[in-house]
Amino acid sequence: AGIPIFNRETKKSKVLLIDLELKKDRIQERLIDIALARGLDGVPPNLHLWSLARVTYDLDLIVESLKAELLDQEPYDLICLDPVYCVDTKDHDFDENSSKHVTLLLQALEALVSESDACLAITHHFRKGNPNSSDAQDRASGSGAFSRYPTCLISATRHEEEDCLIIETTSRNQKSPEPFVIHLDTPLIHARPDLNPRK
Repeated sequence: AGIPIFNRETKKSKVLLIDLELKKDRIQERLIDIALARGLDGVPPNLHLWSLARVTYDLDLIVESLKAELLDQEPYDLICLDPVYCVDTKDHDFDENSSKHVTLLLQALEALVSESDACLAITHHFRKGNPNSSDAQDRASGSGAFSRYPTCLISATRHEEEDCLIIETTSRNQKSPEPFVIHLDTPLIHARPDLNPRK
């Protein structure tokens, strides 16, 4: 929608959210709740949703469908795939802990944006244990390639304050911003500059 978030400016863009986890009615309800709470009339028309949970997880089919759609419309600025562990690569020997396998998966995911200048965002889960006790690049479940392949890594871990998270960003090509704290106030998220992100 191009409105600020976490006291940071944003650019109004065309976005595709590929959701592989929630039922369609649940993700639609969540998007509407967020939009209305932000003071909008509804979900912005430039936010497109592909709710594919229980429909298909086939990466090849998703990529081909996206290419077909883009033949007669403007490309997306951002494509978000949530979550990556649901993707089916047809490789029955796929090992999340194998750097080679994960790198091949991430390279295949880039096919989603290969014919445009879109950014690709993927979500992934942490490994078991307390993520706050390890470096941001070592928190992802499985191979370290999940954390080292991306140009930008954004990590959210628990803060000592209830319903708060520490946001840490690791950037490959520019200086990484300082960590900050957000407060989960469903359906919204607010910045908490009064809280120490080191706790």
